Amino acid sequence: MSEKHDPITALGEMFDSIVTLDSLEKAGKCGSGTSVAKAVRRKMGQTGWEYCCNLRSPTSPRPDFTEQMTRDGYMYRYYLRHAYLVCIGARRNYGALFGRGPPPSVCAIGGGPGCDILGLMMACKPSMANSKVNILDRCREWEHSWNAMLDNLPSWMEPAEVTYHHFEFEEKQLSPTQAEVVRSAAIITMVKSLSPVTAMLREQTPVFEDGEETTTPETSLYAILHHMSPGSLFLYIDNKVGTQRSVLEDTLAHLSFTVVDDQGLGKGAWLPSRDVFADSSRQGFRDRLKSSPCTRAGKNEMILLRKN
Repeated sequence: MSEKHDPITALGEMFDSIVTLDSLEKAGKCGSGTSVAKAVRRKMGQTGWEYCCNLRSPTSPRPDFTEQMTRDGYMYRYYLRHAYLVCIGARRNYGALFGRGPPPSVCAIGGGPGCDILGLMMACKPSMANSKVNILDRCREWEHSWNAMLDNLPSWMEPAEVTYHHFEFEEKQLSPTQAEVVRSAAIITMVKSLSPVTAMLREQTPVFEDGEETTTPETSLYAILHHMSPGSLFLYIDNKVGTQRSVLEDTLAHLSFTVVDDQGLGKGAWLPSRDVFADSSRQGFRDRLKSSPCTRAGKNEMILLRKN
């Protein structure tokens, strides 16, 4: 892979694309004292607080991304960090994911603005331009953010064809369209989307105990894993701290999967901010917004599974 196409170089160019999103561009041009910049910072702080503190109860409201300013703020703060996690995980498992070439189809569960897809695009060579990608998310407005960012990506990053579908983790069954999307996917990704709904799923998922029969979970997570086709891969990346892994394991106990990889994503997966954000124009933008993108985001883990 040439230096021009190196993931680190790509991250910097993606950041240039992100700051052209409408809310961020206005905030960056006008300076930190403007109402737009203050509003963007407030939205970023509110979203971060909700993810950290407000998702421990199954009845807690999740962040509302229907508003563009909230989506733009989220992308500025977390997008590159999450895409880089996927890129690191995918490169560590290149043979399993891309050994036969770019995947014909990918489905991102709770994929939001497509950080899963962008991470795979950075890791995969040749490009995923011919891959069919479906993103299932409760907020269809993320499609506007994805398209706006694609308009400013470097020309060598040929984007995959992406289709958005409405999806709710609260629904215990998949619609016929959702089920077909999952069945047809060679790779299913679930990146940072399980932890926000863990409290809700925990109430719905029977705890699996050795030697005891438990009822089959009636959850959206079970439905997704159940509808996956034999041979397809499930790429999971999320916080290492929390109960989301136990919810996943209790669900997997009722299905047949083989573990391809299971490892932590520690310091080696931190976003290299010195390289990505070193340019003076980028630093100037961050100075005006009075906020920096997330580079570490705690301890994370990756699990790669193959459906038997």
